[in-house]
Amino acid sequence: MANTSGGAKAAKKPSEDTLNGGASGDQAGADNGGATEGVKEMTAAMAAKLVKRPVPRIGKDRKPVLDDDDKPVLDHVAVAAEEVLDFKVRGDEVTVVTVDGQKFKGAVA
Repeated sequence: MANTSGGAKAAKKPSEDTLNGGASGDQAGADNGGATEGVKEMTAAMAAKLVKRPVPRIGKDRKPVLDDDDKPVLDHVAVAAEEVLDFKVRGDEVTVVTVDGQKFKGAVA
């Protein structure tokens, strides 16, 4: 007989607090000792501006440009706000997760 007791756990829906970057209203900085008291609520667009994505530089021959060690030269390109799935501010660092599953970190100014 098949096990109908639900052996696999159901996925939890993210809370509003998670979707807002983990800090809302008076709770800003409550989970990290008040390190973000000076930071107002951050939007996904604001978080996207703080992180950069490493992208290989492409030459005129449409191939990656290599440095002296035969490693690709990387340019750092801003992440678009439309790409942000979720973000979290911890202390003076923001972590952004994109819709394609990549994670980037940047400093909060």
